[in-house]
Amino acid sequence: MYDNQMLSIFPTLLSWWMVAPIILRAALGLAFLHEAYAGRTAKKIMALIKTLIGVLFLFGLLTQAAALIGVIISIYELWSRPQPEANDRLLLKLAIAAALLFLGPGSLSLDWPL
Repeated sequence: MYDNQMLSIFPTLLSWWMVAPIILRAALGLAFLHEAYAGRTAKKIMALIKTLIGVLFLFGLLTQAAALIGVIISIYELWSRPQPEANDRLLLKLAIAAALLFLGPGSLSLDWPL
């Protein structure tokens, strides 16, 4: 896929490109589960949705749908948050969810192409 002419410090790592979405999925799934169970969510329905999204990300099931819902939740929380000091975590969740929306689930997932 990649030729030897490409300038990279570690060119052999480029052949592992399907591992990157797995790392992003695991980090985002754990972040959503932590928010749901740490009591950072005031409403029970939002905690339930975040728990469901976290589990879907960890198993790699319906990843792009979960990423779309994660993007929507992150934008809503950014929009409705009165203090802008704690927006770094939300922006990071938004960026990872948007990346997973375009990248897909990766190699170790329950989502398989049809």
